[in-house]
Amino acid sequence: MSKSPTPIFEDYQAFYAESVAPLKTKHPDYIRLDGKTDGSNRKAFAYFKYQDQLWKIDADTYVEKLDIAWLMVKETNEPFIIRPTRDGKSKCLTIVGEPLAPKRFYVYQTTRKKNKNGHFGRYQ
Repeated sequence: MSKSPTPIFEDYQAFYAESVAPLKTKHPDYIRLDGKTDGSNRKAFAYFKYQDQLWKIDADTYVEKLDIAWLMVKETNEPFIIRPTRDGKSKCLTIVGEPLAPKRFYVYQTTRKKNKNGHFGRYQ
């Protein structure tokens, strides 16, 4: 059985509409993308582009936080703040106006580079 590729979306709007909204319909009881209620899960649920960079959404991200970001996207094109991670080795996104703790929104800059065709991956 082959592993299906982690999807890459053109922007947050496409990610939410094509991935989160159907998940909420199919599993309205899910608190997190992975369906669990606790524990860490750094597995990539999906990727989306923001400010010409590729961002990874971890599977333990809370659906409620994705909903808040979705509402912000409808109001402004800049719903996120790019911040350094705690260790300073990478960057993460936070939602404008949302507290930094508890975070529950686990979106990190990836190190994936664009290929010669200008795409981040072959599944794009």
